[in-house]
Amino acid sequence: MITVTTIGTSPQQLIDITQSVYLKTKKGLEETAHETRKHMVEIVEKGFQGKGKRDGSTGVLEDAILVERLDEDSFGVGNIASMNVVAPYWGLLNSGGMVSPKARIVPGYFGNGSPPDLAMKGTGVGKERFNYSPFVYGGGSFIMKVNSPIGAVNYIEKTQDWLRTMMTLKFYSWTRQVKYSKT
Repeated sequence: MITVTTIGTSPQQLIDITQSVYLKTKKGLEETAHETRKHMVEIVEKGFQGKGKRDGSTGVLEDAILVERLDEDSFGVGNIASMNVVAPYWGLLNSGGMVSPKARIVPGYFGNGSPPDLAMKGTGVGKERFNYSPFVYGGGSFIMKVNSPIGAVNYIEKTQDWLRTMMTLKFYSWTRQVKYSKT
């Protein structure tokens, strides 16, 4: 004769364990979203190529990286639509400049089509934004020599890699702190 019986965790205990894991995971996800934002901001603040704070950095991008609740159980870090308005250069800083270090010459214009302000020449800081334009001819376009192309920070990819590792460790922690019978 073969006897089949339940030993160990009862159905109600299993429900309690599942609810406990769900609540720990839910609370942990919100904490992890804020940790993720903090980690991403730290990467941006370090700047590119390990050189420390970027020249001309105002902290606008760092301030634009926010945590928002998407639904009851989900959080987002860095709303792209919002960042496009507040810090439209976020993608350029993440993936690096459009200028090949070999090319170093970019056609375009400043502000409303005016030539560069000679008072700012050589300072690396201008009063007007440079607009890339592939067409130099026809007036209104000028050549800008790039002395310091923007290096890639890769803050999104670095944060994703970090988050993958953190979620593995955290999820293991959230699910293994519950006591239940293993028989």
